[in-house]
Amino acid sequence: MKKWLGDEDMALSSKLVSGLPDNLTVRTNNKLWELTETVASSPYLQELLAQSTIPEFLSRLADSAEGKAFQAQLTDFLGDYGHLNVNMDIAEDFWWENPGIVLAMVKGSLTADKRINPEEREQQKQKEREEIEVLVRSKLNFVQRAIFAKLLKSTQSYMLLRDNRHFYVTMPFSLIKKAVVTLGERLTAQGYLLDPRDIYYLTLAEIEGLLSHQLAWSQGYEKINRRKSAPRVALDDLPSLFKGWPKLSGDAATARQASSVPSANSGQGSALQGVAGSPGQVRGQVKIICSPADFSRFQAGDILVAENTDPAWTPLFSIASAVVTEHGGLLSHGAIVAREYGIPAVLGVKNATKIFRDGQTITVDGKKGAVYPE
Repeated sequence: MKKWLGDEDMALSSKLVSGLPDNLTVRTNNKLWELTETVASSPYLQELLAQSTIPEFLSRLADSAEGKAFQAQLTDFLGDYGHLNVNMDIAEDFWWENPGIVLAMVKGSLTADKRINPEEREQQKQKEREEIEVLVRSKLNFVQRAIFAKLLKSTQSYMLLRDNRHFYVTMPFSLIKKAVVTLGERLTAQGYLLDPRDIYYLTLAEIEGLLSHQLAWSQGYEKINRRKSAPRVALDDLPSLFKGWPKLSGDAATARQASSVPSANSGQGSALQGVAGSPGQVRGQVKIICSPADFSRFQAGDILVAENTDPAWTPLFSIASAVVTEHGGLLSHGAIVAREYGIPAVLGVKNATKIFRDGQTITVDGKKGAVYPE
């Protein structure tokens, strides 16, 4: 696209890989939108969600007909999509065990002035993609059209697989989590553990050692406490040998460095350079999201700033005005979904969650891959 049509800003390219059918991330978000609409249509549910803690909200749903209907809808949703979690780490909460993650996103979606029907948006993106395909083909000669058709088919197929894989990969992780939760509760009841969640700090061999009394209880807790107190290691602090991928010229490896280019959008400071993931330019306020515990703070129009995102975060994209992440590139989840929702995205901005602060005004330029702080 760059070579033949000069599509340097991805204005055409991004549309060619958006609006693809059977996108499970989009399907999940469509169902979440239905939950949001149910709450939005009921003043009682809106007030209950706004005034109550999540446990209180869930416990009081059975008190009314509206609440019971929403409870049934939420149960169906969790049955189909509850196996999702943030990073495929079984120590993290899955949606089925912590519905508060889902309700926090519902609460954030309620802040939108106008909630766009995702099915209508999906149809619009599909129509736009088809029109752009016709336009691109009309600008190419016979040989170029043949090459373009082959590359486009592969790109669209694998782009969709790239995003859908998480939906399926988390399914066995969810089953493993249910088994581990049960095992942790049993071990705690029998006195092998002080807390069911301590099981995440032991290997299977060590658990077997506790049960066979080959590993003393004190030795087990020495390991647990040592691992609990171990400092977290940031991905960027690791040598490239341990990261498992090569440095790519002109991509995330070089783009993660803060540039010294003066900001053209604000007279204050320099631009932070990253990877251009989705075109467009937006000026707005930062909301730093580190985990699902922060989802309830995210409101319509905020600029999502995070270390990384995955499909479990997708509903935030439907109300975000732009996305900035510390990791990722053109094929990352953040870039794929940002293009799907037509919002600017800049990936690979090193230390973005530490440089920016909640409420800070920034301009995100997804065409240039730059972020301009104010």
